[in-house]
Amino acid sequence: MWHDPAEDKWSLTEVANWTKHDCRVREGGTQTATFEPNAEGITPPPFYDLEACPDSIDEEKTTAGVPVGTTFKKDFGEHGFFVGTVKAFKEDTGWYSVQYPDGDGEDLRWDQLKPHLKKGQKTTTTTKQTTKQGYVGATKGMRQYLWERGLYFEYKENDLCKSERCLKKGLGCPMMDKVEKTDKHHRPHEFSMQHVLGQCRDFANETSALEEKFRLRGMILIMSPKGHPELAGKGIEFSWGVSKKYFRKINNCVGKDLHANIMKSFEVLDLAQSMRNSRRTRRYRDACDTKRSDYQSHDSYLSVEKYVTAHKCHRNTLDQETKHIKDVLAEHGVFVE
Repeated sequence: MWHDPAEDKWSLTEVANWTKHDCRVREGGTQTATFEPNAEGITPPPFYDLEACPDSIDEEKTTAGVPVGTTFKKDFGEHGFFVGTVKAFKEDTGWYSVQYPDGDGEDLRWDQLKPHLKKGQKTTTTTKQTTKQGYVGATKGMRQYLWERGLYFEYKENDLCKSERCLKKGLGCPMMDKVEKTDKHHRPHEFSMQHVLGQCRDFANETSALEEKFRLRGMILIMSPKGHPELAGKGIEFSWGVSKKYFRKINNCVGKDLHANIMKSFEVLDLAQSMRNSRRTRRYRDACDTKRSDYQSHDSYLSVEKYVTAHKCHRNTLDQETKHIKDVLAEHGVFVE
């Protein structure tokens, strides 16, 4: 990018006597996540908005209007003129609620209401102070990331696209945040910003803020796959399920007893129950463990459940003869819920 220090203007094309700033990210370099000053102490703006303000500024916006209670005449064609009265003004939407003598009403914007006012009729002005956010310190988007890496394009030829609009313009198809499977232009993955950015090694291997916090404390955080609560932790989701099931039994729907009932529902999570939940999670992990010598891929949820059920029935007597074990313990004076 080229910068004019005298007038503080920016350009994407070379301009004589303007200062050049290399915004590209080279191999081995570090790309900032936010717009920050460079080595010269200057912060180039987003490439797609060269007129953006670097710092937040306060702006005053003045709008015209009429006070509530204002009357006016509106021509309804063959139905004649009707006198309308402004009953309310909605500041959040900018609409005027208008009522007519016959009981009908409508909502009008200022540009729709203004032509029906008489010349010299009383109007009001409203001034609001707003803050326009600057780009310094703001988070960069995917477009800016890809542009700094030389991977962004506005339009590109797409042989699969049959859209007359794209063919007439001759520019090709635009790059999108994400290309859906039902894309009408049949754009390949290279047109998806998410896909292209995900192929960059540093982004693909980026650790989350939570993982970094654990690492700084000398711990390792292993994240469970999203959408698979049966694999989480040491049976944490199954423990929540057991607790909620018991809570539904003891819940008396009285507000003052809510906290006490919640705490009581945790009492069923003794050591034995927690170990059973952990064992259940390990069975699901075994079903998804590709490193096992006898691993067989499961192409459906039912296939996984079938493996877990078979693994459960052939491995643990406690799960098969629960009633018999409880009866034997009862004979010896040990009662188990």
